[in-house]
Amino acid sequence: PEGAWAVLSRARLGLTVERGPLLAKITLQDARAMGEGAPALAFGGSVAPPAFGPYEAFVEARSSAAVPSFVRFGRQAVEWGEGRLLGVADFSPTGRSLDAVRARGVVGDLEIEGLAALLVAPSTTTATNGIAPRTDGRTGTQLFGIRAAYIVAPALKLELFGFARVADGAAPAGTRARDTFTLSRAVGQTFTASLRVSGRTNDVSYGVEGAAQSGSPNGETTATVDGPVVPSATSVAAFSVSGHVDWRIPRGWLSPTVRVLGGYATGDSNRADGTHTQFDPLLPDTQRWHGAFDLFGFSNLADLGGQIALAPSSVVTATLGYRHARLAEARGDWVGSTLVTLGRANRDTSGSLGHELSAKLEVAPLPGLTFALSYAALVYGDGAKAVWEARRAEQMPGVLALSDAPSLAHYAFTEARLRFP
Repeated sequence: PEGAWAVLSRARLGLTVERGPLLAKITLQDARAMGEGAPALAFGGSVAPPAFGPYEAFVEARSSAAVPSFVRFGRQAVEWGEGRLLGVADFSPTGRSLDAVRARGVVGDLEIEGLAALLVAPSTTTATNGIAPRTDGRTGTQLFGIRAAYIVAPALKLELFGFARVADGAAPAGTRARDTFTLSRAVGQTFTASLRVSGRTNDVSYGVEGAAQSGSPNGETTATVDGPVVPSATSVAAFSVSGHVDWRIPRGWLSPTVRVLGGYATGDSNRADGTHTQFDPLLPDTQRWHGAFDLFGFSNLADLGGQIALAPSSVVTATLGYRHARLAEARGDWVGSTLVTLGRANRDTSGSLGHELSAKLEVAPLPGLTFALSYAALVYGDGAKAVWEARRAEQMPGVLALSDAPSLAHYAFTEARLRFP
């Protein structure tokens, strides 16, 4: 839409009970939304508001160490590494938590952690073909993960991640036969291995992560709004690399912190050998690494940017940022940070999505109380205009031309957040 607005509210109230090595926690959440012309508010696969229920509800047995070993069962918020592949997506209206079994063992500077989560519950549907009813069962979607971390020194921490997502679900409503990214998440097996290197000194921190993906599609017929489709890909081969460096200038005016960041995630090039090459970021954080606008998800993306944070006082922080983003494959899917496909160009383009400029002001007058005001502007590139053109042409074929694509888009939000101890 040309203009959209939304008002969101979220409240959480939690209770933790601990006795010896046993711990139980429940956090209730109420999320509400109202707006006009706003995009779907089910961010990152979460439940769309209004929503009331347990955000967390788990029990665990743990050791008494400063960094405890534990076994945990129930609904829980999980973040591994910097949330690029598995994060809590806390900026989204409801955040993300998983129904999972999780265990972690700690020996000195070595941590080993395992996770088994149910993402989509099994389902059964019954259909009739005029002769006899037919029942189709789907096993849902499960995510299995393993993490190993070793701290060599404060300036060098190594983390190795492995994920297996087994998906046997229905395509989301509105999915089209050409929405290959969405279809690949609905059915098939995806295996991801990732290595992260990070560290911190007094004034510098950094993180670099590379991931490789393989797998295979389910191969079964999947229903879409265009009619049934059988996945044409026979295998998955994708990769990504990302990183950031933060430098705090200790004696600089306004205590500046400078960040440089970037990343590359492969897109689908429609290879003749049937290999699906678009990287799938699994369950990433929203609005953390790829812009305040939420228009860039880490799939079929090459982006580079930087920001500077200024602290004129202990309660005020101002941040200015810039980012240039482009599609890794110009004719591939443009995916937003909520992993919703925004569109695909129907003509050859440079693949440039554009330049994003952002500004944010945070004021924390009291402990636990924060007010924030943020603004971002995206100067559309040729690739973004081509996607816009294709989406508009789907609604009015042969009528709208490239000139109807905007040159500039704006996004702004204000937030008040209160946390009790």
